[in-house]
Amino acid sequence: MPTQQTELGYAYSSDGVTWTKSSSNPVLSLGGAGTWEDHLIGPGTVRFDPTQGRYYLLYWGCRAPDVLGSSCQIGQATFSNPEGSYARNPDNPILGHRTSAEQDLRADLIVGNALATVAHTSVFAVDEPVVLVDSSGEAPRTQTNQVQAIIDATHLALRDAAERTFHAARQGAVRSAMLESISNNSWWQDGTTWRMTVTGFQMVGDYKLSREYGVFAVLATPTPGPTPTGTREPACASTAWEWDYAGGYIIEPSSSSTWDQSSAENFSLVQAAAPTLMATPTFTPTPTPRPLAAPDFS
Repeated sequence: MPTQQTELGYAYSSDGVTWTKSSSNPVLSLGGAGTWEDHLIGPGTVRFDPTQGRYYLLYWGCRAPDVLGSSCQIGQATFSNPEGSYARNPDNPILGHRTSAEQDLRADLIVGNALATVAHTSVFAVDEPVVLVDSSGEAPRTQTNQVQAIIDATHLALRDAAERTFHAARQGAVRSAMLESISNNSWWQDGTTWRMTVTGFQMVGDYKLSREYGVFAVLATPTPGPTPTGTREPACASTAWEWDYAGGYIIEPSSSSTWDQSSAENFSLVQAAAPTLMATPTFTPTPTPRPLAAPDFS
């Protein structure tokens, strides 16, 4: 996580090799002091809505760091010209982190055991991706897992058995993979549902640890109706994003690997199907006019 403040800029290119930065940069500045995005604005992904002639940007923003690191969430902004004004969604952040989904272990989670004892299981959801951690320094320092079932008020059945003992007396805990920070990656339409891939940053500052994981977010929407141009209304302006816990981890660090033990992040999905036909948006940049290629909005 960058320690310096960062904002979002825009650049354009006619060949994908040589790029020109916009004189309007930054196009999306930091939020006001004390807001959820007063420290960092992270790069986002864009969809074009031909029914409104408007672009929808999903981005991630972070507040100023504390002992646990920067807390990051996902916001949305719209614009009609990449070099013009960007309007933040007044309901930002449209997808937040799981700040309350954390519980200390009330008993040791013994190696080979998949039953975790906590004070309150109600803060978790079935299928929620979680992380096991303690301050013992034993390897592996953390373990990715998933809530298979909520047995009762104090017991969670986990997907995988503990790879080593996690000690209650050494700050042993079960934490949501989305507890501290999240950032968005790809988003696309799957039938009547919008889906978004998300990286969960588990910046476990109190344990001097940091790991990152890929998880899934989902938005169910009504079937979009056809427009006069034969394209579909994206309905992506909605703020009703919800976590798709059943999707679990898309990808997670591997405790047995030599290159991705600490982080599996910043992934992108490419759709192989032909793009939906739609009008080609154009605008006049500074200093040289250029057309935009038709976005893939299938």
